Amino acid sequence: MLLKNIKINNLTDVIKPFNYAVFDKKEKIKIYISKHNTGGHSIYCKSNKDIEVFTITLKEIFENNDISKCDLLKIDTEGSEYKILYGLPKNYFTKIKRIHLEYHDINKEKYNHNYLMQFLLKNGFKLIHELGYLFAEHI
Repeated sequence: MLLKNIKINNLTDVIKPFNYAVFDKKEKIKIYISKHNTGGHSIYCKSNKDIEVFTITLKEIFENNDISKCDLLKIDTEGSEYKILYGLPKNYFTKIKRIHLEYHDINKEKYNHNYLMQFLLKNGFKLIHELGYLFAEHI
């Protein structure tokens, strides 16, 4: 569907799609397919149907595409937002101006919005928190 939309909107010279899941390390993982929500596929909400995908890190995306500045990082990854951000080396956060993300509280240790908010504050962002969403801007 993405490839079709890129072609229909004549954006083949502007948008470069990659067939990877973003994660904290390079590996092959299972993503469980949601029966009820086409945007709800996740590594955490197990179902009877899954697909195996290769992953890439956010650092690799920056490096492989020679990205020196990111105006907006949009994250809606059904619980993987923690691994993606916690796996990014500290110096890469200065390249990101804004982050808009949907979060999913997974556990009480590190994979919850309170810990994530503290993590982003420590990495130079000011935050706006709305139930289920964080909006971060680099100071």
